[in-house]
Amino acid sequence: MSNDPVEVLQGDPQEEAPDLSRYQNFQASIDTYLRFIDITAAILLAIATVATAWCAYQSSRWSGVQATAFAQASGARIESNSSFNLALAAINYDTMTFIEWLNARQTSDAELFKYVNESLVREDFQPYLDQWVKASDYEELPTPLESDAYINDLLAPTIDLQVQSAEKFEEATEANQTSDDYVLATVLFASVLFFAGISGKFERLRVQGALVLMAIAMLGLGAFQVAGLPIQ
Repeated sequence: MSNDPVEVLQGDPQEEAPDLSRYQNFQASIDTYLRFIDITAAILLAIATVATAWCAYQSSRWSGVQATAFAQASGARIESNSSFNLALAAINYDTMTFIEWLNARQTSDAELFKYVNESLVREDFQPYLDQWVKASDYEELPTPLESDAYINDLLAPTIDLQVQSAEKFEEATEANQTSDDYVLATVLFASVLFFAGISGKFERLRVQGALVLMAIAMLGLGAFQVAGLPIQ
């Protein structure tokens, strides 16, 4: 060790160099880490911004599909009720005309029978009546009003409308669920914006890294949520 006061005050440059080098390397590592955090946060913000807007748009579109399908289901249900009422009215009318037709046939009044058969009997009921009369033992057979074909033909429009209403209701329910799923994805992507946005507000490096990792996790969950959803 030198006894020179000047050398004692200035120190040995060879002994200070390693300490300065370690500090510079440590500072460089911190700068690299901060740049990585900033770039990662910027990328996350960009992706999450687009994804949030996209999910909100899809949720709105599927809400429109839901509303339209529900309206169509309601309309089909109303039409099916009207069709059923018309079928009941037709059955009541056919029943009355069938009774008149039988009475006219039994009285052997040709003019009355012709009037009832040609003027009162509905055109849609006439084929079932003619088919019933053609049978040799028609009087022992069930009346045309009791035939399955007659009932099925009258109720076919009602059944079709009920099926259509059920299908539209199911479509509306699925659209509603899809819209809700997109809302959930929107929340997940919005949380990415939150965590990535505040990551640079903290001085502690571990806190910044934890927030960025949370943002990445939320982004992954949001992507997983959207991956299986249909696009409108």
